[in-house]
Parts: sequence; structure tokens; C-alpha cells
Amino acid sequence: MSEKLKIAFIDDTSYTKTSWIPTYNQLGKIDSIIAISIKNESHQSFRHLAPDSIKNYYRQYIFSRDSNGDSIVYINAIYHVIDYTIVDKNGNVLTQKCDWQYEILRVKDGGDSYWQIKINLSKRTCLSFSVNGYA
Repeated sequence: MSEKLKIAFIDDTSYTKTSWIPTYNQLGKIDSIIAISIKNESHQSFRHLAPDSIKNYYRQYIFSRDSNGDSIVYINAIYHVIDYTIVDKNGNVLTQKCDWQYEILRVKDGGDSYWQIKINLSKRTCLSFSVNGYA
């Protein structure tokens, strides 16, 4: 039985103009930096988030280069990807498919079900790490 693919490389031109494609080895290094950052940011109210829980999240990656040529990686992590419903002005209920593999999801709040990290892979450092509140 194969595991459902939970990663997507997003080509977001609003975020970057200089993208690159990672190697398998670089993805392993990225995961190591994420695990260390999660451990350093550990919070007792986290329900899902732990250094070994990365594979449980759907992850959206954007790869860019900074002005120094360093390889930068932005990761948007989502614990649950669900389709959502909207009600139009006529009261019709419409189901929208979540296109998490093609566009960055922006979620407000949600606790450790949603977090973001920005990494400088060239320097193997975490530039920023944030969790969407502690709901």
C-alpha cells in the first residue's frame, strides 16, 4: 500500500522570480532543519506538531534564491486538507475543491495544524518559524 503524497512544489511568481528544483539529498537536509526548528519551538499546547510528525502534514514548498544567491525554501504545512463549502448570494451551497497542490493555502488561526517555516538551505539555518496561533 502506498502512502498518499503529501508534498507539492509550488511555482508562485508572486513570491519569487528565481526558483530552483531541489535534489533528493537537499529535501532530506530541509526535513532535518525543520525537525530541529520544531524541537526548538516546542510548545506544550501543540497537539500534532513534534519533530517526528513532519510526514503527517501536507507540505507546500516554494524554492527561491536571495540577493546573495543563497537557496531559500518556504514551507507551508497543513495537517488537514479539506474541501470547503460556500453559500452563494442565492443560497446555493457549493463545494470547492481544495487545490493545495497548486496554490498556497492561507489559513487564519488553527493552532499547530498549520505552520510555516522559511529556511536558508545554503547556510542550513531557519530564518523564521511560525504556528497559526495556539487554538
